[in-house]
Amino acid sequence: MVIAYFVATDESVAEYFNLIMLGAWVQIRKYYYMATLHPFWIMNPMARWLMMRKYRRMAEEMLKSIKSKETETND
Repeated sequence: MVIAYFVATDESVAEYFNLIMLGAWVQIRKYYYMATLHPFWIMNPMARWLMMRKYRRMAEEMLKSIKSKETETND
């Protein structure tokens, strides 16, 4: 409420508030890009989770193909 009063009455406070919000938006985007695109995925939990999910899917597909080949040879 107090911030809205100062923003409405003083233009420099409005510019300062806008600058603070812009800085916060830049920091949020920075952390998003660091979490999703950082090459050192071993230390990055988000990228590590994405890579492990991909590897888990590949392993499941390989196990399915191996089991289907085993059943074909046993029949």
